[in-house]
Amino acid sequence: MGQWHQLGTDTYAAQHVGPRMRPITLWFALVGLHLALDRGLTGPQVRDAHQYLSSRGGDWPRFAAPDSPGSLTAHDVPRDLDGGALSAGLVAWAEAVWQVWQPVHEAVATTCLQALAAWYPGRIR
Repeated sequence: MGQWHQLGTDTYAAQHVGPRMRPITLWFALVGLHLALDRGLTGPQVRDAHQYLSSRGGDWPRFAAPDSPGSLTAHDVPRDLDGGALSAGLVAWAEAVWQVWQPVHEAVATTCLQALAAWYPGRIR
């Protein structure tokens, strides 16, 4: 579960946006989804990116919640830890949630790449 934990955490946070959520929570969730799904980083690499970003501090972008939480939820992810059912289910859930955030994909990608350029040269493109 180690390599998949970060994807599940980021997906859950991006799907459960609320007025009391801190901007850093949503920002990190969207960065995590972008890095995992669009850039192919592993869970531990995404976690390391989050740690780097948090050490820099700053003002985190704010985004309005989408109209829909997505077509899948955590309940749609198979609980079978054998084989690839769990990982395939997590990826499908993450992709469904990331899709509802389509209007901010470009902003997330641009800001993320700028913030991480020095930290992960050659890996983030």
